[in-house]
Amino acid sequence: MDESRRRPFIDWIHTANVQGEQVRHYVKWDYQPGSIEGVPDSFARAYAAMMTEPQGPIYMCYDAWLQEQPLTKSIALRSAATPRCRCRWRPTVRRSSRSPTGLLAARFPVLAAEYTGVAPNGFADLVKLAETVGAAVYDTNGRLNFPNRQSAQCSMDRSVFADARPDPQSRHPRLGETDPQIERTERTVAPLYPTTAR
Repeated sequence: MDESRRRPFIDWIHTANVQGEQVRHYVKWDYQPGSIEGVPDSFARAYAAMMTEPQGPIYMCYDAWLQEQPLTKSIALRSAATPRCRCRWRPTVRRSSRSPTGLLAARFPVLAAEYTGVAPNGFADLVKLAETVGAAVYDTNGRLNFPNRQSAQCSMDRSVFADARPDPQSRHPRLGETDPQIERTERTVAPLYPTTAR
């Protein structure tokens, strides 16, 4: 990026300014350090951004000339404690304190799962929770959250919400309404090729 270091022609046509602009709408964070001293801090920040839920890609761009230069001094590394990844997604204290009582007292509890499968243990934990409280599970397909052959799986049957009183603060307050596109749960199997094909 240092113009005084560029060779005639070739380095000018192969040098892009602000490369991150090309992918900025698709990544969580992008950065191009201007010196070797900026590498440890920016790398740590990039890792923290990438691993914080919801996880996503980052883009780091390192100038070729910067990478080719020999180190003439020691570079201070960031402490392992900063910056750190944010905590995992979890319900608020108010919601989590009332959830067990509400689930156990419900006549027909239904769990609407959206991003439970993001966590490594979320898939198995949701199965245990559903079996423990006897709840049906409606997977909203944000991620693969629940096994489709499990007996509590009701993702394609909106009748489970027929008598529901959804939480007005829920992100899915209309789950109980009929959707003609997925109301039928049966499929007809038709051959891909004509019966006369050999």
